Amino acid sequence: MEEYLEGIVKYIKEDEFDDYNPEFICIQYEIVENMEANNIGIEAVQPILKLMEDNPLVEFGTPGPLTHFIERVQKGHEDFYNKCVANSVKTKPAIHTIWLLNRIINGRSDEKTQDYVLILETIHQNDKLNKSIRNVAGNFLDYHRE
Repeated sequence: MEEYLEGIVKYIKEDEFDDYNPEFICIQYEIVENMEANNIGIEAVQPILKLMEDNPLVEFGTPGPLTHFIERVQKGHEDFYNKCVANSVKTKPAIHTIWLLNRIINGRSDEKTQDYVLILETIHQNDKLNKSIRNVAGNFLDYHRE
């Protein structure tokens, strides 16, 4: 699975990496096309989340090709996907995984919703985390408290 992500890992490690460069999004589209051509599905979720965890301040798009891909392949595996995202945010929060958790929260009103909001609150209050990560969690938390 990691072989599909090698190109983006290499690109992110370059000295002049810029997540606003259109090439960054193009690389993600190529990855998605390759995975789809090889019938990669739900097994891609954890490696993609790990990529995001390993690059916690990188913006992978709004929402971006990788997000669209994992949200498509999680259909029929929602519990697994939601658990993976929640665990990712709890153990190694990243700007983009917090964003993914927010997308899970949106439109929900079940017993898990408050658990997910509590994760955002915990991230927001954790002074040991990067301020940008805490602020993203705080912004989403404010939205869900309204």
